[in-house]
Amino acid sequence: MTLTRLITLIALVDTGSFTEAAKRCKTTQPTITNNINRLEAEMGVTILQRAPGRLGLELTPIGQVIAAQARVIVKECALLEEAVSAFRKGKPLPDRVPLVTKSKELKAAAKKAVSGVDEAVATLRGLEAALSETRRQVEAIARQG
Repeated sequence: MTLTRLITLIALVDTGSFTEAAKRCKTTQPTITNNINRLEAEMGVTILQRAPGRLGLELTPIGQVIAAQARVIVKECALLEEAVSAFRKGKPLPDRVPLVTKSKELKAAAKKAVSGVDEAVATLRGLEAALSETRRQVEAIARQG
């Protein structure tokens, strides 16, 4: 994972378009695609998918968490660059470089991701119950035969 790939992700999320993200990042559309593909490969998850039935992109639940956290990371890097720049100019350093607090966006994305996991778990439990019932019926039939 690189800062460039996180910046690319943010540009893509903000613009909703590979072409517009490329313009914002002053690069080409294939570079944007490559950065996103590599980021997904490195993380082992799908971050973006084409929105069904319409143009544009849609973040997956984990993609929402990653994009929100990417914003925090990029902001923290900007704060670090500002502190280093001030130091180089001979300005006094702050007692502590302030950390960006977790945004409402990050909390909302995390909540949505957890909700998706909870829904999947509920579905699996329902399937497990149905499978158990089927097993009981098959065992009952086997005992009769």
